[in-house]
Amino acid sequence: MSARQVSYPGRRIAVIMDASLSMLSPFSGQQLKTQSDTAFSNTMAAAEYFIRVRMKGHYRDLIALEQFGNEAYVITPFTTDYENLLLSLKMISDVNEWQRFPDQGTIIMKAIDEGVDLFNAFDFLDSSGNIMVIFSDGQDNNVQIGNMSLDQVLKKAVDNKVPVYMIRTAYARGLFDVVPDQVWKKAIDATGGRFYPAASQETIMQAIREIDAAATGRVEVREYAVKQPRYQKFALPAVMLWMLALGLQMSLRVFRTFP
Repeated sequence: MSARQVSYPGRRIAVIMDASLSMLSPFSGQQLKTQSDTAFSNTMAAAEYFIRVRMKGHYRDLIALEQFGNEAYVITPFTTDYENLLLSLKMISDVNEWQRFPDQGTIIMKAIDEGVDLFNAFDFLDSSGNIMVIFSDGQDNNVQIGNMSLDQVLKKAVDNKVPVYMIRTAYARGLFDVVPDQVWKKAIDATGGRFYPAASQETIMQAIREIDAAATGRVEVREYAVKQPRYQKFALPAVMLWMLALGLQMSLRVFRTFP
């Protein structure tokens, strides 16, 4: 087994999905293929669109999938298996599956905190090229949960150089038409990412294109390979020559003695 460090165009991306009850708010459009006219269905379709945009860009992103409500859960760890990632996304997009989600409040700071911890679990925090992309309706005024404050969570993201991008989905509602926008625009922008108030499918897709354009660079990946014998191609000829020599020795007396 041998290992080598290689570099590819791409980023390490944590895609984070809001599974709260408030995501049942109406949201419609014609550009994205959705299961229903809800914010939940639109954000799931938007996440799929984002992943497919990255796939078409010939990146070798490492992408993880996370879902949150009152708590945050890792659905798929970082992977380059995009088909498996899309399958996981399709699973959590199912309404019946969503109804079984255990914590259907909205605590975005928990999602950010878990996202940074996920990068840390894979030893990615010492490397550049880490970003989070959150899809949420932004209906969350929480800035303190127990001993954890929003400022602490933001500092954790900033100190570890993990910019956060958030697409806030609220149909026909612009910036600050949703009260918590006051909190989240300032918070998200402070990480080095950007807050996108998406009032339509067109603005969701435009936000995704802008994030895609910003998410350039390279990632380093350690690849492993099983070493193959260097002289394997000579093995068969050697065996054949040995068998020929044995046959000559047995059939001709001249080959049975040394000079």
